[in-house]
Amino acid sequence: MSDKTVLLFPSAKVNVSHTTGQATIEPIEVIQSTPVPRTAVAPDIRTLKRKIDRLSAYEQLRYWKMHQILYPASNVEDELNRALDLVEAIRKQSIEDRQKPMDAPVVAQRTYRRSRSSSSFYYPSYGYSSAYRYRRAHRKDTQI
Repeated sequence: MSDKTVLLFPSAKVNVSHTTGQATIEPIEVIQSTPVPRTAVAPDIRTLKRKIDRLSAYEQLRYWKMHQILYPASNVEDELNRALDLVEAIRKQSIEDRQKPMDAPVVAQRTYRRSRSSSSFYYPSYGYSSAYRYRRAHRKDTQI
């Protein structure tokens, strides 16, 4: 095959001869395959419920709505209603929390950095920690 090049295309095969420079085209018959129709098989609802119940209320509602769209033959009306009730309960609770008057006024708390250094030995008293002073005091060549 060193004297020719073969080019493959979806609808034809082209042979190019290097010595003569001529090209021959061979058409390829495209076999139309009929696609196999996919039937949507709904997963087992009992095992699915255990997984879905771990999700948040909004995620549960979203999943059951999509399940209803993807698998119209399966009946998930009870699960969808339960998820809707859960979302409604959460919505009511958030409204009640916003409407509660505040019992005690909130006092703004301020914190100040006492030390100017991020060193672990430097303390607000502008001295060293007691552990450091203790170690220094037990050395024979130093006095405190």
